[in-house]
Amino acid sequence: MKKYALVALFAVMSLGMVFAVVAVPPTQGNISITGEVKEAFSLLVPPDYKGTIENGDVAETWQIGNVAVTSNVNNWTIKLTSKTGGVLLHSSEKDEIAYTVTLEGLVKDQSLKNEWQSKPQGRTSKGGNSYPFSITFGPSTNYYEAGFYNDVITVTISHS
Repeated sequence: MKKYALVALFAVMSLGMVFAVVAVPPTQGNISITGEVKEAFSLLVPPDYKGTIENGDVAETWQIGNVAVTSNVNNWTIKLTSKTGGVLLHSSEKDEIAYTVTLEGLVKDQSLKNEWQSKPQGRTSKGGNSYPFSITFGPSTNYYEAGFYNDVITVTISHS
């Protein structure tokens, strides 16, 4: 009986060693790959504009130039703000000429009495988006006071 017990113990130990030595190699693994795209977000505005104001009976439109935006981010907006509240202000600050702005494709005949902001926009092509910018004023029923009129329009782009 001792002999059978010893043989049984030897068999269990031998089989246990065989199972312990055999390891199964892994058949699957993960590799994480990460890259970053740098932000491209820029604005180009036309140079300062100087025109002649007529005392005409019809509205005048000045084609100021193109506002260009290049963006690889979504949900960007463009904002227009007037220093003088949407008027060309005489140098004496006693006379003013109200105007509206058009940023073609985004807004038409918009007063800048208060700032204006576009709806969120999507990414542009690599060449960017170009928006012709103009202001319209008049007609005038009375003469404008002679002299220089001025305003500064600030164009701002931002994204969330």
